[in-house]
Amino acid sequence: MEEQLATVCAAYEARTGRASAGPPAACALKEKGNGAFRSGEAAQALVWYRSALMCSPMEGALHSNMAACYRRLGMPAEAAA
Repeated sequence: MEEQLATVCAAYEARTGRASAGPPAACALKEKGNGAFRSGEAAQALVWYRSALMCSPMEGALHSNMAACYRRLGMPAEAAA
């Protein structure tokens, strides 16, 4: 999973020319996660949300969104954590 996160951050940086750190990057990554979750791709949404969390670790909505992904994936212990 960490390797995927690094790939996502590198792709974001290459596409935008900005470092993938801070709220603007987190917001863009969160929106990607929201789209994936709405499309029923909970595992992919989880990757996007974890990436966003690396940029903005204190954003509570990201933790909540990740819990929703874990629930959808049938992983209640991870959702509770």
